Amino acid sequence: MAKIVVVSSSFLQLQILEKCLGGIGHNVVCYTSAVELEHKIATASPDLVLMDVTFSGGNGFQTCCELRKSFRFESLPIILCGERGEENLKVWAKGKGVSEYLVKPLEASKLLATIASHLPARHLARAQP
Repeated sequence: MAKIVVVSSSFLQLQILEKCLGGIGHNVVCYTSAVELEHKIATASPDLVLMDVTFSGGNGFQTCCELRKSFRFESLPIILCGERGEENLKVWAKGKGVSEYLVKPLEASKLLATIASHLPARHLARAQP
C-alpha cells in the first residue's frame, strides 16, 4: 500500500480520488491548498503526489519546483492534472520536475496505470482492484 497525497481545490474531486485510490488499498491523504501541503508534506512522507495544476493558494508547477529543491523530495513522483493538453505544455512540465502530466477529465484506467508506473513494486503487490 502506497501513501498518496492528493491536492485539489475541488472537494468532489478529492472524494472521488480518495475512494478510487483507497478502494485498491492505497492510503490517501487529501489537501485543499498549497499552504496545507507545504506545511504537512514533510510529516506525511508520501510515496507519490497527485495534484491539480491550479488549486487554492498556489499552482502545481510552482509547488513541484519547490518540492524538487529538497533532497528529500527530488525523486518523489509528482503527477499533475490540468485542463490543457498541448504537447509543449507536457514537455515544459517535465522540465519543471513533473513526473507525469495528465489531461482532465481523468480516465480512471489511465490514472491508475500512470500511478502504478511511478510506484515501486513493493507498493503494487497489495494494491489490487
